This record gives sequence, C-alpha cells and structure tokens, in this order.
Amino acid sequence: MRFDRFKSLASARAFPFVSARSSQFARSTNDFAFSLLREIEKEDGESNSFFSPLSISTALIIALEGARGETALEMGKTLAFPENWRQKDPSNPWSLEEARKQILAFIQGIPKSDARTIQGMRKDLDKVQSGLNTENPYELRLANSIWVDQSFPLAPSFLKKTQTYFGSQAAKSSNFKSKAEDERLRINQWIASETKDKIKELLGQGSINEETAMVLANAVYFFGTWRSQFSKDSTELRKFYMASGRSEEHTSELQSHSDLVCRLLLEKKK
Repeated sequence: MRFDRFKSLASARAFPFVSARSSQFARSTNDFAFSLLREIEKEDGESNSFFSPLSISTALIIALEGARGETALEMGKTLAFPENWRQKDPSNPWSLEEARKQILAFIQGIPKSDARTIQGMRKDLDKVQSGLNTENPYELRLANSIWVDQSFPLAPSFLKKTQTYFGSQAAKSSNFKSKAEDERLRINQWIASETKDKIKELLGQGSINEETAMVLANAVYFFGTWRSQFSKDSTELRKFYMASGRSEEHTSELQSHSDLVCRLLLEKKK
C-alpha cells in the first residue's frame, strides 16, 4: 500500500470544510491515523483493518488531560501535535484548547469559524454519543471513557474539562483493588449499551485485576446504508487475491459509477 500517496490525498480531501485555523488539527489527525495504520499492518498485514482515528485520538486526549511531564510530552508527539501547541512549562507541555474545540467541531462536521459556543457544540456531541442525531441518515455512537481506581482521586479540574469537552460519562472512579471482576463487568456493560450490544465483552476475563490502576476504553458503533445499494442479482462468489499471493473465495461486491469518477477528476483539476 502506498501510504504516502494516499496520505497526501487524505490531507487535502478528508476534511474539505476545515478552516485555516483548524487545518493543523486535520493534519495531526491524518498523521496519527496513518502512523497507527502502519503499526496495525505490522502486526497483521493479512487482515482488513477498520478503525476510527478521531475516536482513538479523542480517547487518548482524554487521558492526556490528566497527564503531565514526560508522559504528556510523548503522548502529544504520538498524536502528532504541531509544535506551536507546545508550552514552555515542562510539567504541562501541550496547549489542548485548540484540540478540544476541534474535536467538538469535527465530530459535527462544522467549520471552526462558525459562531458556535462550546456549550452548543457540547450538546451536539451529546446527541452524537447517544445516537440521537436524527439529522443524518446514519447512526453513530462514540464510546470513550477513562476508568480510574479510587486510590487515585480525580482532580476537580480534570473532571471539569472532561465533562465540558468529552461528556459527563468520560471519566469514572472505579474500585479495581477490591472489586476487579465487578468493574470489568461494569465497563463491558457500559460499552455494550453504547454499541447496542454489538460489543458485549470488550474486556475478557482476567484482563482486570487488583493491580489495575486505569482503563482507557474506546469503542465505536456505526450503522448506515449505502448511498448506492448493491444489487443481489449482480453478486457472486469470486476469488480474492491477497498481497501474499494466497487466494480465497469471497463474495464479490463491486460497483463503478462514472459520475463519481468525473467528480474526483474535477476536484483534482481544481
């Protein structure tokens, strides 16, 4: 796969609504996405990969809100934050104000320049996270949360930021030391409810014990229909050839539309 070529196309086309002020966040999200895709391919290049870079980066930024020093610095670098977000304070090396605002804006697909308050975008994000956004012909739920053992009290400033920018359910106090299994079931139950029971056991047995200090949970639920529906009469089994040369029988569901090709060519000429 030619990541660099695809990456440059994504940087130009992935967020066509971005303003100049928000383009840095778009580039950072794309850089993080392709870096993550490379790592996933290293582990299992034979399988298809489907993930949401924005959702994963949002979960990591929730954790970054409470990180300090070298840990915070490395997390920001991993997320490909631009250098002009750096601060002089080594204990708090990144300014997250722009990232917070852009996460709210990107999820709704609105420009940064829109005269929208954080409170207004917060309400829109709550709709998205609860699957109540009926204006779109699809259903999208983002389940991002951080669960911290009660032996590490959550700072009021951290709770305020996570609730303001990421929702009231973003940070939770847990009792891993005394009730590890109960907490595992509670996290799984929360993820299941957020994904309409499509992901019932994100955390398997034994994944949490009395030594667990924190769990960063991330899951996405999406349900939508194709704009151009596949024809059952045109669907048949054909061999699919992988990069290794191995082939398997798969259902062949391919479509081509000349109008789409024309639109892409016109965009490229612009």
